[in-house]
Amino acid sequence: MFENPQHFNEPVTKAMESHLVTVPVDAPLPQLMEIFKPRHGGRSFMKGSEFQGLVTRIDLLNWLRRRV
Repeated sequence: MFENPQHFNEPVTKAMESHLVTVPVDAPLPQLMEIFKPRHGGRSFMKGSEFQGLVTRIDLLNWLRRRV
């Protein structure tokens, strides 16, 4: 946005991901590490088909930092 303020004139759908990646609520840590790969802003946690929450890179980094 800083490099091209004209993006503010575009529809939100152009900037959003069209494929939502989900993981089960009991996903192991290695599966969560996928958050660190490029173009992955977070993961939606599901219990069956019910949304439980969203975890971002910052959430995971903070959790790992507190464990050290």
